[in-house]
Amino acid sequence: MFKPKEITATTPFSAYNKNKRHLVIVNSMKQIILIFCLGLILNSCMKEEPLAVSDVEANLVFNLKTSGSIYTKANAASTANLDDIDEITTLVFEGGGSSNYLYRRSGIIPVNNQFSANILLTNDPVKIHIFANPDDGVNSVNFNGMTESDVISSLTTDVDLNGGANRFPMHGTLSLPNIIADVTVGTPVYLLRAIALVDVNAGGIAQNIFNLDGAYVYNTPNNGRLVSEYRVDDNGDPSTPIVTAPTMPTLFTTLIGTPSIVNVVGNVMSNQLFIYENSKISAPTSRVVISGIFNSSGTTSYYPVDFIDANGAAIDILRNHLYLITITSITGSGYSNVTDAANGVSIDISADITHWNSIEMGGDISPSETTLTAPSKVHLDHTSNSGSYIRTIAYSSNRDVELSVGGVKVPFPGSGTSVNLDIPATNSWLTQATWSPTDNLGGELVFTHSTSAASSPESYIVTLKSGGITRNMEVFVSSI
Repeated sequence: MFKPKEITATTPFSAYNKNKRHLVIVNSMKQIILIFCLGLILNSCMKEEPLAVSDVEANLVFNLKTSGSIYTKANAASTANLDDIDEITTLVFEGGGSSNYLYRRSGIIPVNNQFSANILLTNDPVKIHIFANPDDGVNSVNFNGMTESDVISSLTTDVDLNGGANRFPMHGTLSLPNIIADVTVGTPVYLLRAIALVDVNAGGIAQNIFNLDGAYVYNTPNNGRLVSEYRVDDNGDPSTPIVTAPTMPTLFTTLIGTPSIVNVVGNVMSNQLFIYENSKISAPTSRVVISGIFNSSGTTSYYPVDFIDANGAAIDILRNHLYLITITSITGSGYSNVTDAANGVSIDISADITHWNSIEMGGDISPSETTLTAPSKVHLDHTSNSGSYIRTIAYSSNRDVELSVGGVKVPFPGSGTSVNLDIPATNSWLTQATWSPTDNLGGELVFTHSTSAASSPESYIVTLKSGGITRNMEVFVSSI
């Protein structure tokens, strides 16, 4: 007769029921695996869902704006084809608080400033960075796994600015709440050029006194960032973007000097110099060395002009700005070579630097900036210039111009009408001064001086006011 084995205190449990223990172990492992899987599911549900991007594409169309009208408004040169676009690439990032890189898209070359590209459908917000004439980095670098900040800070350009190139990178952004169908964006995207422009004008000086023939850029970086960190909307208006500070690359070399391709007609450059952004705290201060022939000597002289304000303080060089250097007087032979001029103090030259935010706004300049162009010094030669002793000086602004002599405002005579200005007895060497406004924004001043005046004991002062700018124009004769 079968009897069950007796369990005693010394009998191990496994020896009594190995099969039952095996079942317990297997069931326990199943429970652990089940709990682990449930944990993974719950954890994934708690995490933020990734951007839901479809494989289906939609057509995105928007208009582009560049800097076209600034040249005529500033009475400056215009380099041919400077605003042309050969290629556009877009980098698409998550929007709505996230900033992860998603994908890259290229599009057709814009026709009539209209651009289109195929973008993936999504119900979520996206931010699109638009690069015109992009560098290879925009088109070829793998940005997968990078944030918007990391991508943008890594993009630089080192195009040879003054080697004859005239296609430079531009950048703009576009944010959309979603892309659920083909979309045409009504508000244009403003592209900011990644460089600054410099124009040199010595048209207020008679060519027999100084004949401008060239310019050199010194103490500026040899590369720049493609995207500005300091682009903001002026007074909250996205149609008037401004740049408040330079965005400097992490690594750059301050150039010793860059000879430039310069075309000069009648003491005025017919094209521009190009420079990358630079901070006013960089040392040494960025400068342009002007070259030309002084006093019909036949020998080229060199004159440094620093990027400084009226108080002598260095200024920032900002992208998409135009810097107009107006030479108002040359009083000596300067330096005999460009190296000495690049390293020496500024001598024998007076110049004004005026700058504009190069944004086209319905054919006008940004209303936040007054742009009065007029020389601060007018040098009248004591020898006959082309058979006369008459000097004509042009002025212009983007706001109404007021004129006064001796602190007395001269009534506006009307567009296309001339009026003779009062001449104090102390300025008897000046026989006539005539104001001929074309309109309320610009016109000419014509000065006629005595044939016997080899020098003027006292200068004649004409004051021009426009917006918040006051310019005292000093008219004098010297025996240079």
